[in-house]
Amino acid sequence: MGLFKTLGRKGLLWINRRYETARFDGITLVDWAETPHFTRIITAALNLIEENDPRRSRRVQRQIRFIVSCTRPFRGGAYFSDTKTCEFDFVVLRSDADVEFYTPWYACALVHEATHGRLESCGIPYTPENRTRIERLCVTEEQRFAKRLTLPPRVSAWLQERHVFNPRRWERSWKTTPWKKFVLTMRRVGKRSRERDRKR
Repeated sequence: MGLFKTLGRKGLLWINRRYETARFDGITLVDWAETPHFTRIITAALNLIEENDPRRSRRVQRQIRFIVSCTRPFRGGAYFSDTKTCEFDFVVLRSDADVEFYTPWYACALVHEATHGRLESCGIPYTPENRTRIERLCVTEEQRFAKRLTLPPRVSAWLQERHVFNPRRWERSWKTTPWKKFVLTMRRVGKRSRERDRKR
């Protein structure tokens, strides 16, 4: 099992480098899904963290090596400590106006995922016994960071609505086996591929 995990990790790192779209202070941006606005918004989000919260910016830089846009079983994001990778099932924006909302949203999400990395680096594993407390802390860090931003009132209100802690947000993922997650991901990859083909 250790050998397969090592080979899988090396394979992912190779794919990440192949689909690299940009770099920001040593962090590689990777777009497997070829998502519109991904590089633009993530770069802006990293700038937002750096300009408004140097301490959390250092955490992001220490804990995240790759930020990847890819298809995930339940959308959302995830952090993988072995490769210091943050994955996002990146939101497809309806218009350029959405950039104003999703730049701070992804900045908060990066703070959230980097907090997972910080906790794991301190020897606090993500287990069934403590995962609710860990997610609560990561959401609290998002909220603390968001308070440091100067945003238009409508963007700030929208962000606040999305930072209310609710453990049900993670329950589906917690209850699903790795194999089932893989199957769901492949189904979503196939669906997205068919939709792209129709648009062409």
